[in-house]
Amino acid sequence: MALSPCCTELDENGRELNAHGTAAFPVACYHDQLEIDPVPWHWHEDLEVLVVTEGTVLAAAGGEKCALPVGDGIFINAGVLHADWQASAVPCRLRSMVFHPRLVGGSADSVFWQKYLQPLLTDPSRPCAVLRPTVDWQHEAIEDMERAFRAVVNEIPGYEFKTRAALSEMIFQLVSHAPAVQAMPKKALRNADRIKTMLQFIQEHYAEDVSVEQIAASAAISPSETLNTLPALAKSPFATFSATMIEIAIGIPAEDTDSIKR
Repeated sequence: MALSPCCTELDENGRELNAHGTAAFPVACYHDQLEIDPVPWHWHEDLEVLVVTEGTVLAAAGGEKCALPVGDGIFINAGVLHADWQASAVPCRLRSMVFHPRLVGGSADSVFWQKYLQPLLTDPSRPCAVLRPTVDWQHEAIEDMERAFRAVVNEIPGYEFKTRAALSEMIFQLVSHAPAVQAMPKKALRNADRIKTMLQFIQEHYAEDVSVEQIAASAAISPSETLNTLPALAKSPFATFSATMIEIAIGIPAEDTDSIKR
């Protein structure tokens, strides 16, 4: 399998519509150039893991934002709202794999699913996991991802088996070692739902002259709450849902990223 084209298509709830791989082999590999096409806010039922290859990536997932330099990565659980964009004007690139949990978990009655995948997928305290090469188990998880990535892209003999084996090892590392972070507070969960609702409203009215008051009303919140709920959207190059409209409505220019934590 070759690299898949990077084109994120979303439905009215911000859920990604792209099929990653095929039903028979549900995995896809991507090279993203964030200075050209940042990854907009979205979510999907697939698992995702990415590694930074150039520059510094600002990754947002599970209510958290973090800066990832070259060599660092992040695992994103299924159903988690997330986005990626460049940290500065320098080139910023990453490679990622998006795969359905059944690729490594098999059917719902298998020991792989019940013992490893289901506990991970249903744990609200594990929306994502940052992977640093300076930590032994995280280094191994990154190496597992890289091995799977090479197997798919180069279509080495038996790459389907090798990919599944490498990703299974990565999942085992995550299940065995990734510390449970503090579960997202109710406010963060509400914000995630509000973002999805506002994304739906923006998509439906992207061609209209929409104000921040209207965006706020779509999620039944005040304009001031919108300022607190949508800062990352306003500060990222959010092309898919008309960033300019949001930036003008909220009054925060895209280049003003000083308040983003690094």
